[in-house]
Amino acid sequence: MSRSGQGVSGLVINIVHVSAFTIKLEVLWPWLLPSAMAVLLAALWVIRSRQAGGGSAVSRSEPPPGLSPAAAGALLSENVNARHIAATIFDLALRRHLTIREAKTPSSILTGRDFLFGQLTDHWNELNLNHYEVRVLSTLFGSGVRPSMSTLRTWKAFARVWPLAGKAIIDELIGLEYFRSDPRRLRRRSGLLAAALAAVTPLLPLLAMYWRGSPAWLWSAAGATACLAPLCLAFMLLMPKRTAAGNLACGQVKGFRRYLRHAERFQPPPEVFAKYLPYAIALGETWRWANYFRGRPMDGICWFQGGVDHGAGLDPEVLKRDIEHFIHLLKTALSAPLGHRDSQRHYLGVGPGAAKRPW
Repeated sequence: MSRSGQGVSGLVINIVHVSAFTIKLEVLWPWLLPSAMAVLLAALWVIRSRQAGGGSAVSRSEPPPGLSPAAAGALLSENVNARHIAATIFDLALRRHLTIREAKTPSSILTGRDFLFGQLTDHWNELNLNHYEVRVLSTLFGSGVRPSMSTLRTWKAFARVWPLAGKAIIDELIGLEYFRSDPRRLRRRSGLLAAALAAVTPLLPLLAMYWRGSPAWLWSAAGATACLAPLCLAFMLLMPKRTAAGNLACGQVKGFRRYLRHAERFQPPPEVFAKYLPYAIALGETWRWANYFRGRPMDGICWFQGGVDHGAGLDPEVLKRDIEHFIHLLKTALSAPLGHRDSQRHYLGVGPGAAKRPW
């Protein structure tokens, strides 16, 4: 009898151990997915980092060859924003394709200030211009109507400048093998996945509360899902998006930005101020670049006539104020809802300077 009692006791103990092991598996298996995903993302980050290498930011007195101001800014920020579109407009003005003049117009009653654009060239496809530069010029002047910043908010065609020009800028960097793919697409996908996981996470505990018996794996799955969202965000922020060539060019852009930021160390001649002003705008160094030339006559920026004539002496505060206000109005015009715009077709192929679309 004693032997059988011992056997039964041992059997009970074994059953208890098996049951505990089953419960542990039921609780732990939902964590296999975030664990595997973390290992996979870490391995992918190491591989991409080794392939991309690093670009040293050595100070240089000129921008990287072949990079426009907008492309240099987009390479550095891995995005295209209104500042880069504004730098493109200023660069086109510098190359005498258009003029920018501050003026009082009926549309500026609410904004207080406005900017008028003047056309200097046409037949842009015959000139040595990038696709996004042709897009900007043809949208501004393709209708034959002289545009102002305030009236651009009412043009449906101008609403397409940002996405189409932005895509052309990124495609140019991809063509130069500086990006593997569009970095904005990677951010969008990772952000959407993180948002979806964040939305599902609070639903799992609610389901567990109303589930008969409240299975333990549901609570564990809720915790595992909550960990996946920050993993997606970390992947979006930390994953290298530039190639080895892109990192090298990015290091050159950073070196040139250092030159613009600390101009007093390098003492650039006055004739390069206007030449590099679009780059300073794209890289966010307008005031620092202009501050070095404070008080000097600047006839080289006659294509931009802001609130003050800088021919007698450059005022960096006023210049920065004018340019930042220009960027603010441009961003407002680019992001105005389509429902508030008219149905006029300000496209290529309409009015003087019309040309076939190169994209």
